[in-house]
Order: sequence, then C-alpha cells, then structure tokens
Amino acid sequence: MNRDSRTELDMTGKLCISELQIPCQIGVSAAERAQPQPIWVNIELELQFPLTDELEATVDYAALAARVKSFCTGRAWKLIETLARELAELLLRETTAAAVSVEVKKAVLPDAKHVSAKVLLCR
Repeated sequence: MNRDSRTELDMTGKLCISELQIPCQIGVSAAERAQPQPIWVNIELELQFPLTDELEATVDYAALAARVKSFCTGRAWKLIETLARELAELLLRETTAAAVSVEVKKAVLPDAKHVSAKVLLCR
C-alpha cells in the first residue's frame, strides 16, 4: 500500500490512558472527603488517527492527563459515578473524539481491590 492510498482508509482508533493516579476529595461522608485519597482513572478516546507523524494532528496525551488532574484538583465529589460522567463530558467537549469512555476506580472496600464507575459518551 502506498502512502496516498491511506487517505482512503478509515483510520479510527482508540487512544488510551490507563490507571492515571490522582489525589481526589471523594466520598459520601464529609470525613471521607476531608482529605484527598487516590483514585485511578482509565480514559479511552475514539478518534481519527492522524495520517502524519505530527503531535499537532492528534491528541496530546500528556496535556490530556494534566487537564484531567487539574479538573480534579480543588473540588470534591460524593460519587465516583458523578466524577466519571463529568470527566467524560469534559473530554468530549475539549477533544475531537467521537466517543469517550472514562472509568474511575477507588480503593474503599477492605475485601476488594477497588470499586469503579465507567461511563461511555458518544457524539
């Protein structure tokens, strides 16, 4: 296949960030929200992959991770479900992704590795 024929192909793919650790004030009780606790965020963006090897043609995942961390700083949530939805809405609004999946994990149960909430939003 020559380079020119690639423009005719559907170059849709997923850009993923796994287990992004963020200190976050989250929990149902005020005591649980009093101090930041670690959460882990998984992000999947479905988007058109670039035909060039230039960062400007795609999503800068370092900037995306920084944006997610910034969004979580200085705010508090009761539910991981709410945080997952708000992060997905933010990423759908601020990127060209056709779909965004966000999973928020929190270590809260003594007999479980984590609990999680996962949301998928599509344009």
